[in-house]
Amino acid sequence: MVGNLTEAKSSNSLLPLREDLHLNRGINDKNGSPTWTIFDHANGLFYKIGIIEFELLSRWHYLDKDKILKECYQQTPFFPTSDDFEQLLEFLKEKNLLVPDINESDNLYVKSLAAKEKLFNKIIKNYLFFRVPFARPNSILSSLVGLSNLVYNKIFFQFILGLLIVNILLFFQNIDVVMAGIKNPFDSINYLYVFIALVVSKLFHEFGHVLACVKNKIKVPNIGIAFIVMWPMLYVDTSESWKIHEPQKRLAVSSAGIFFEVILALICFPLYLWFDNQSIKMILLYISITSLSISFLLNASPFMRFDGYFILQDILKEENLHDKSFNALKNKIRTFLFGINFNEETKDDNFYALFGLITGIYRLILYFGIAIAVYYMFIKVVGLLLFAVELYYFILMPIVKEFKYYKKIYPMLENKNKQKLFTKIGAIFIIFLLFQASNSINTIGYISPKEYREIYSPFAGQVKYRKEGNIVKKNDVLFNIENFELSIKKESLYNNLKYAKEYYNKVVVSEKDLSNLNNARNKINITESINKLNDGSLNKLEIVADFDGFLSDVSESVQVNSFIPKDELLGVYYNNKNWIIRAYVNEEQLSKVKKGDRVSFYSTSRIDMVNGVVEYVNKTPILYLPNMLLVDKNNNDFAVEDIKSDKRIRNGVKNKNTLYQIDIEVLDKVDFNQIKKGEVVIKTGFFYDLGNNINKLIAILIREFNLF
Repeated sequence: MVGNLTEAKSSNSLLPLREDLHLNRGINDKNGSPTWTIFDHANGLFYKIGIIEFELLSRWHYLDKDKILKECYQQTPFFPTSDDFEQLLEFLKEKNLLVPDINESDNLYVKSLAAKEKLFNKIIKNYLFFRVPFARPNSILSSLVGLSNLVYNKIFFQFILGLLIVNILLFFQNIDVVMAGIKNPFDSINYLYVFIALVVSKLFHEFGHVLACVKNKIKVPNIGIAFIVMWPMLYVDTSESWKIHEPQKRLAVSSAGIFFEVILALICFPLYLWFDNQSIKMILLYISITSLSISFLLNASPFMRFDGYFILQDILKEENLHDKSFNALKNKIRTFLFGINFNEETKDDNFYALFGLITGIYRLILYFGIAIAVYYMFIKVVGLLLFAVELYYFILMPIVKEFKYYKKIYPMLENKNKQKLFTKIGAIFIIFLLFQASNSINTIGYISPKEYREIYSPFAGQVKYRKEGNIVKKNDVLFNIENFELSIKKESLYNNLKYAKEYYNKVVVSEKDLSNLNNARNKINITESINKLNDGSLNKLEIVADFDGFLSDVSESVQVNSFIPKDELLGVYYNNKNWIIRAYVNEEQLSKVKKGDRVSFYSTSRIDMVNGVVEYVNKTPILYLPNMLLVDKNNNDFAVEDIKSDKRIRNGVKNKNTLYQIDIEVLDKVDFNQIKKGEVVIKTGFFYDLGNNINKLIAILIREFNLF
């Protein structure tokens, strides 16, 4: 039965317009020609049409193409063509302004899927920004007519201008008092002041819109609370202002909130200087500051659907400015990639594309900033959910939509356009790699165990003990060295001490003997102190391990009973479980490095590669290179003073240039058994930072939701 009805339908029959649409006279076009506005109340969108389209839509109730065109020829001075009609029909279908055709059974499943996707996206969008109305004020608006007439007249505007001049003079006369009055906003008392100021300024703002609507005889459907990413704020529904076709009146309604907040600030500031009560003074000051800052930083911004957006629309005489700008931006990208103009460009398209780009960046920063604030200041799980929703809405969803479009358009491209597409994608990829390379820092460093000791002999002496094997336990004695010079001194001191004590024990018989006794006693004290000091020195020659590890690189010359000079390298012991990379950068490179940057370490042979992350940035310059491995004659940054010998130097090698040490945590498992020199690549580009932040986000999700 459905099939028969479809076949019987005339080829010229049309679908009716949706009943919830409204058509009103609009603002004249830039060339002075009349326009009309279609208001799609369900989606909150406006569509501007010209006089030809208006005449066709006025006769749409006939639902017959031939009849509509015929009547236009007979009753109007215009002669719309069949192409004009088809363009209008395509526009109505594209914007979903027609009643759906239930007989198109083939597309019902596809449409149902699209409807579900649209519903999901609508829920996400409304989650980011939605309104809760709680009052319909039209019944009491008539009582405000007198007040609106008082405010909107020439004398009142002159008064406000004079008040502005007075405020400027008062501000510069009392600037020290004002600056002293602004205290830390996170103080509990000041927090209350800020809250009161926000409430008062927003009430005044919305009251301004109400008075403007009353003055211009516009209905106010409702007032309520709007939530931007769950952040509440008052609102007045001024959507009826679209029916006004005089630009000045629409502009007056759009700018009324900002205008009234400025008035509030101009009233409160002189009162702040006049009152003596400290609490009242602070509230008045915060109202002044809050009113001005919110007005110009938030409400006047054209990048959200706040007052500034509608003001800019009225100035430009445009409808759906955001949608038009985003479409212009997408068209610019598509034209660049495919080499085809998909839409007929105008001279203003560059402006709209740029505006769309700035709007997208502004919203991304704003919403992500709120999500981060919620995470750190309120409920962490809510902050993460906000972050996930915004990631989907602002990044993932637009990318998926574009790729779907590219997939659809690709088979229709000519071969030369396909070649251009791949050439441009390849060029973008190469530029990206070059950009990242230029933002990476290449320097020299070495990888070593975190627990690593080079053992040097503090004195010349004879080796009395050397640990056998390479496995070391904590508190094991590694070396014992006897120093003959200290041993002789120690024996001499013992003899002196023995003589002094014998003399002290003699019986005192005269004052002279008493004086000698005191001298002997002092000598005993001094001798015992020196003896203790030398005992300590001798103890240092017994070298003990302070952690478990391995002993290696013991010189063949270090044998039991062998003699060794001072500062002789006896060996190295280390713990190979935990490793660290130490890199060295100059002052210019230091400013680019920050904690958390990803790092790749390549050994000199380029065989081994180890990944890491910057753990600590030491901003104190080092005077000595800690390891001879770092000396590089071909790298001016690592030039050093003259070296007398090629053996290791205990205190490092003095470098000629200023260098800074970067400690890097090793992320990979390391199977080395010795220190290795290599090239260190510190990745500081934007996309490296983005990758780091994604890794951090995943780590936070795992931690907060106990995923593992």
